[in-house]
Amino acid sequence: MEDNKYFVLKDGTFEMEADQLVITDEAKKRYRDELISCVSIGIYSVCTALSGYNNHEMGWVIFGVVLALCCLVTFLLNVFNVTTDSSIRFNEIDRIEFKKRSPTGRIINTNGKVRLFQMEDKELICSSLIEKLRQKKLKVID
Repeated sequence: MEDNKYFVLKDGTFEMEADQLVITDEAKKRYRDELISCVSIGIYSVCTALSGYNNHEMGWVIFGVVLALCCLVTFLLNVFNVTTDSSIRFNEIDRIEFKKRSPTGRIINTNGKVRLFQMEDKELICSSLIEKLRQKKLKVID
């Protein structure tokens, strides 16, 4: 397993090639689902605010406006900070972060975009993966 360049993700694989990482998972589907749910909740919140305004109920207006603003901020953060690229060159990677108690990892590009991935089993795979990433001279935070 020392020569292994394939690592199992929760919904795909993580492969280290000579000059890039290739992540095959369902990130595009999750990203699309998050944006659709954010837009749906945003539409609901605007309708709630308008309904409250028409019925002269300021509580519903405030609730709708606050919810709409939260959805807008979440939507903008997803659009501008998250990437679903399946291949990332090593020279484009600023750092790779692993959460301490979770099998979740984040690849942060030099342009600030974040690529999320989730390992199948943190204990067995992450130590081997972290070692391989450090051999490629990547900054790994665990």
